[in-house]
Amino acid sequence: MIPNRRFAIKKQDYPSANFRSGRGRSKKLSKGDKQQKVSSSD
Repeated sequence: MIPNRRFAIKKQDYPSANFRSGRGRSKKLSKGDKQQKVSSSD
């Protein structure tokens, strides 16, 4: 029961963290691209 519960929590945390990480990465990448473009333009 203990490992089962741990697995369930890990499984739920996995997609949540993955989705959060993906979103954060996308936002950071977009921001970096914008900043780099502005820096290049300047």
